[in-house]
Amino acid sequence: QQLTVRLRLPGVDKDQNVVVDPGSSSLAFCNKSLVDEAKNITRTKYAQCMGYSSVVTCPDGSTGYDVGMAGQIFRGDVSAYNDQGEEVASMDNVSFAIMDFEQIYTCFGPLDGIFGVAYKGLNRVIES
Repeated sequence: QQLTVRLRLPGVDKDQNVVVDPGSSSLAFCNKSLVDEAKNITRTKYAQCMGYSSVVTCPDGSTGYDVGMAGQIFRGDVSAYNDQGEEVASMDNVSFAIMDFEQIYTCFGPLDGIFGVAYKGLNRVIES
């Protein structure tokens, strides 16, 4: 069984059910329509390309491992909700990715993204 948390971006009524991952430090959402739906988020000049396994080419042309997810980095407020729909915590002005491309288990089935809680040394971004 996976530990998940319900997160929400400002202006988006639907919870994003994300897996809590102790082996990464990414906060990333799978639904690319969130770029248009979310309010008060700011696009940064950075993108994230998370790779796994064998070497391939990422969407930005750089080489990496099998691409698990790739997307633009934004900044904004993210809130956590319980099963009753009540806000239980908020994170102000945090960085997160909204994926343009994904082929990773965190985007299939009941999951809408990943909330990595490991150390910041795993953070990798590129200028876009």
